[in-house]
Amino acid sequence: MLSKRFATWRRQRRLRHYGLRKAAETDLDFIMDELVEGARHGHFNSHLVKPADAAEYRAELTRVIHGKGMRGAIEQPGGGQEWISIPANLWVYGCPADDRVGFLLVVANSFDQETTGIELHMAGVRTSRRGEGHGRRLLALFVAHGASDMKLLARCKRASDRMCWLLKEAGFVLIHTDEYGTGQFERAIRPQASA
Repeated sequence: MLSKRFATWRRQRRLRHYGLRKAAETDLDFIMDELVEGARHGHFNSHLVKPADAAEYRAELTRVIHGKGMRGAIEQPGGGQEWISIPANLWVYGCPADDRVGFLLVVANSFDQETTGIELHMAGVRTSRRGEGHGRRLLALFVAHGASDMKLLARCKRASDRMCWLLKEAGFVLIHTDEYGTGQFERAIRPQASA
């Protein structure tokens, strides 16, 4: 038992050097490879395995990198949709000696118009690096960078059972599961410290 605790402590100590940096266009090949591979295994939308759809999503991520946000549709009262730009940031997870271990796409809330929050829209850790604590660290960085007055939101595909478990471990609560089995999670606003 003591050796297991020591191994956990040593892994956490090693991971403290890992962090987030803003993604650049040079990171898109890595991110898209991870997205397409993840889509093949049910972790991301299956349309990403189609080359034309993957190219369109790559263009969307390029917009995010250049500060233009993601395109999103708002339902109009009389019917139809209005396309808007949703604030978003794309991050790469790693450290100087071990870059591109994972990625994180964060967007302004896209669950509904009533909730104020930021959503962990997509996250991934390179397949060969899973099981080393990087997913937990990536999620901890998202939580730590979230504004204290906003809800933190996340979606989790049915195939991503490990990510769903990590979300629950980090204090997220399942609030809804859609007809496709995708869970919507929410982490409540953190209480303000008393003055």
